[in-house]
Amino acid sequence: MKNLLYIPFIKTTAILSVLWCALFLTNTSCNTATCPHTPEGITPIINGAIQLDGVNDYVDLQFAPSIYDLQVGTVSFWVKIENLTDAITLFSVAQTGPTGFSASSWAVSYRGDLTSQKQIQMTGVKGNTGGATSDPYTSANSIPDNDWHNVTIVSNNNSDNVEIYVDGTLKTITAGACCGGDTKDFFFADATNIDNAKIGVILRNTFLGYGKFSMDDFCIWNRALSLSEVQALAANPLNAPASGLLVHYTFDKFEDLGQGFSGVNDIKDKAGSNHADAVNGVLIAEH
Repeated sequence: MKNLLYIPFIKTTAILSVLWCALFLTNTSCNTATCPHTPEGITPIINGAIQLDGVNDYVDLQFAPSIYDLQVGTVSFWVKIENLTDAITLFSVAQTGPTGFSASSWAVSYRGDLTSQKQIQMTGVKGNTGGATSDPYTSANSIPDNDWHNVTIVSNNNSDNVEIYVDGTLKTITAGACCGGDTKDFFFADATNIDNAKIGVILRNTFLGYGKFSMDDFCIWNRALSLSEVQALAANPLNAPASGLLVHYTFDKFEDLGQGFSGVNDIKDKAGSNHADAVNGVLIAEH
């Protein structure tokens, strides 16, 4: 795990600032809800990424209802998996309450368990109304190592297959065996009654799918990106198209935006008002 990097703007004395930074840098295991607040005059400025340690930490999209009714869209992010044998929920929108696959949900996961598949899986469940399930997954070793990779899911919400790209390459997908699943082109609005959105976990009757990974440049669009746009995005996250961009987290710093837990643990949405709140052990590290 990389140490946190802070660049101080000195308002008091240089000695006090340096001493405080040295003290804080030795305490990278504290939770965002309990970490000491940044002293006045020291502002965290980081070209950063979030780090999740796999123990009860996640990012909560506070104003997610504005995205729940999307029939068409794209989700894209950069991810670095620490343990390639884990099974991890990377992002989800879901219905709170029901257990298992009776709950409505739309999620992107990494699966490295069992036979060490090292693959990306998108699951879309319409819930307990008897609707179909979409659970396509990419071929083995789609995530070949624990370096950074771009994952992009594109949905036109039509009769075609959903599109799963890794590093700008469209992956062959296979339907999972669970629940009559197939490779249908589901998106958020297909999962009825969803009421929460999370990075790093899925919330049903309880929190499921914690994992140890880092993420950067998380985006949601209200349209299906073209192949050229996906490839440009994979080549450079700064190429995120502005058209239709609803959510954009660069994870450069924590701020106090009045979300969720009080304190400097909020993440600003650069594209709109879907600010997020980092819960428990989420850290921001240099990237």
